[in-house]
Amino acid sequence: MPKQQSKKPKQIQSELPQQTGRIPRQESTQNLPPLFSLEHLHPSYSINLCEKDDKVAFAERICELGKMTWASIQASHKHSFGSEIIRNVNLPKPACIGDRAIIAFRYSGKKPMVGFRDGRVLNIVWIERQFGDVYDHGGKHN
Repeated sequence: MPKQQSKKPKQIQSELPQQTGRIPRQESTQNLPPLFSLEHLHPSYSINLCEKDDKVAFAERICELGKMTWASIQASHKHSFGSEIIRNVNLPKPACIGDRAIIAFRYSGKKPMVGFRDGRVLNIVWIERQFGDVYDHGGKHN
């Protein structure tokens, strides 16, 4: 009878970078698709309060934007896939925004979702249900 050799488990080298305790150098996120966060979503301007058609439009817009890079989004027109910087909102600015720019993306017709960018993440703070609720659109409906 042949002698059985004990099989040693193969060591699998981790493909994950080793944790060093150092903060990694900040890389540009311009050529990456955005990530979306609803962590700071104001309860009075939540997706839960939107009409069914707007909820669908919101989900579709998030999916479409998620397939683009930040650079291509920024190159798009504000009424298409692009965004615009909002100077003044009609609501108190939450502390989470800090000194970051407030930006708006259209999600349903001209209705915007409004928030701030932090690296790769778009933090959505307000989802406008009625055109003009979150910020003054300049009296123009364009």
